[in-house]
Amino acid sequence: MPIQKNTCEFESKAKKLREIAISCFKLGTIGFGGIAGMVATIENEMVVKRKWIDHEHFMDVLSTSYIIPGPNSVEVVMHCGKERGGRIGLIIAGICYIIPAMIICLIFGYFYKRYSTLPDVQQIIYGIRPATTAQVLGTVFRLYDKTLKNNLLLIVLCLLVFILSLFGINEIVLILGAGITNYLIKRRQNFSIFT
Repeated sequence: MPIQKNTCEFESKAKKLREIAISCFKLGTIGFGGIAGMVATIENEMVVKRKWIDHEHFMDVLSTSYIIPGPNSVEVVMHCGKERGGRIGLIIAGICYIIPAMIICLIFGYFYKRYSTLPDVQQIIYGIRPATTAQVLGTVFRLYDKTLKNNLLLIVLCLLVFILSLFGINEIVLILGAGITNYLIKRRQNFSIFT
């Protein structure tokens, strides 16, 4: 009986790791637009479709990824892989997410170096800019609806971070400052409730 149980556990773990590999390979293949463009895609795959983590946990992971060195989308995907398949899930998620993106970058890099000066190619490149901007704005509105709606404090913090970033203040300082400010305000509100 223990052998059968171990076999079932192994098959279950293998199934989870296969799911992680397929899902992350897909995200690495279709993941255009950087972190801003990828947020909606990753959330749809990991939170909505597969339900590996909930939306609030996803937002915590996303927020934390901004203060950790390295590519944010990779960090978020690897964390989701860890939640689903443990440490090996984290490794598989990272590898399967990075490899297709790396291959696509190498291909685009080759063609860009070879053909970027042609006038028709320049027009294509200029046409990509508004599409990317629209994708980022769409992500902002989607996150607003789920995260900021009816939360005046977070809206004010977002606007403050945006305005201060226009003055060239380091983004890490702004992100940490917003987190600490939110903590202090919430702590003060909670303290005043008990007194």
